Amino acid sequence: MANGKRLARAGGTAPRTVTKSMRLPWSQGVAFAAGIAVVGLLAFKPSLGIHLFWNVLIPVAPALILFFPGLWRNLCPLGYTSLLLQKFSVGGNRKLSSRANDRFVFLGVLVLFTLIPLRHLVFDLHGPWTAALLLILGLSAAIIGNFFAMKSGWCSGLCPVHPVEKLYGIRPVKAAPNGHCEECRSCVQICPDSTPAMDP
Repeated sequence: MANGKRLARAGGTAPRTVTKSMRLPWSQGVAFAAGIAVVGLLAFKPSLGIHLFWNVLIPVAPALILFFPGLWRNLCPLGYTSLLLQKFSVGGNRKLSSRANDRFVFLGVLVLFTLIPLRHLVFDLHGPWTAALLLILGLSAAIIGNFFAMKSGWCSGLCPVHPVEKLYGIRPVKAAPNGHCEECRSCVQICPDSTPAMDP
């Protein structure tokens, strides 16, 4: 509550309490299982995996980010991975300062601009390399999520998709309730998942 008052005085948006349970709804489990299945197909059935990942899933993700960014943030398998240990009350207690968060976001942008050209040179052509990339991102998300509170380390920090969310999801068609957090812990300011609209 005190954090909300400080934010209000600073001209920001006070975080609202999120009433969703920390238990994962079935849709998040399905999305996570689908992510694992795609990684398996990329590794062992590369042509099918590449088609499903680059021609089906990747076009759908920007559409979700554009119209329903909150839904995307609830279903993203990497977000699920980063929060998995915290669901079982393991890790994720360290507060991330505003300066550190800015550095994380900057690194996420660098990763994004590195991966975009590599898609056409490597990942569109080689399923196992794309599978390895997804595994590395998943491992990174799990490690970061083990150290930093809730969504501050990965989802609102190092994730290379987060800058795209901020660019395209500022005024969503419909806001989605936060499917991960039981209540707002002010892990990052201003969090798109704890404000009525993603409007910085």
